[in-house]
Amino acid sequence: MQRSRSGWAAAVGFTVAMILLVTLAVSPGLDLFGLVVVATIAGAVSIFYFAFASGRFFTLAFANYLALYACVFVFFAQVNFLPNVSPWAINVGFMLPILTFMLGALRNRPQIQSIVSAEHLREQRSFWRPFLWLLPVLALGAATFAVPGHGLSTAWYDALFLGATGTTALIVLFVSREVAIFLLDTGLLFEDFFKRISRLVVPTFAFLTFYTLLIVVFACLYRIVDVYTVAPHFRIAGEVREIAFLESLYFSVITLSTVGYGDIVPTSDPIRVIAAVQIVLGVLLLLFGFTEIRRYTVEQEERERERQRRRSE
Repeated sequence: MQRSRSGWAAAVGFTVAMILLVTLAVSPGLDLFGLVVVATIAGAVSIFYFAFASGRFFTLAFANYLALYACVFVFFAQVNFLPNVSPWAINVGFMLPILTFMLGALRNRPQIQSIVSAEHLREQRSFWRPFLWLLPVLALGAATFAVPGHGLSTAWYDALFLGATGTTALIVLFVSREVAIFLLDTGLLFEDFFKRISRLVVPTFAFLTFYTLLIVVFACLYRIVDVYTVAPHFRIAGEVREIAFLESLYFSVITLSTVGYGDIVPTSDPIRVIAAVQIVLGVLLLLFGFTEIRRYTVEQEERERERQRRRSE
């Protein structure tokens, strides 16, 4: 039970953080809609976690898709309905598809639970089958673009909005089993991906060590050249002046990544030469770094296969 509580806390914590991030980005401050979003999604994740004994990786994938749903919902609501629709209709419309999905998933709990217990990917006969249900939902979303501009009353906007979200909820209810199993498969893939990523921690940190070393060394060079010579060597936000150390760090980062936003521009040949050398070294580091990470991964996979072969003998 302790393990379950710990996993639930981590899952819900990630979900709330993810949804808070989306909600605060869409509308500053937590209004009633923001609280409804957080509470609804956290509740859905909690119910699914305990009802199906799903792992934390599935929960992370589930939370990500719910956050994506929140983004799409806010987009269509803002573009086609706000500010004409009532706040209560917005809150109810957001909750409807999630609630019907949970009801449908609980209704098909035995079949879905068998997938969870199997702990392996379900064989799909058709790649597009899990996504076919999106077609009527997308068509419905496209149809809502015809709503604005007709001078309708708030009551009509509320009715059209709830009609659209209610229809989406019915579609989700009928395909909830397929969607839930697809999400479980996604969670298993996410878990496998995470295990592969965890094997790259050591070579990745070694690569980042060299990467940050180049950033710091060249940032110091930019600063030293600019300080210990007579004329400034940078144009910063349109002004030719001496570069600060934090600005030189920033310039070193964008130079090594070859981004070049243009807010800091070298104005002298010595600095241009140093920047060119840094860019070349950065490209070489990327080439050799990715090659070494790949080599390390292959070696780890070979060792893992060798251990499995020895255990099977």
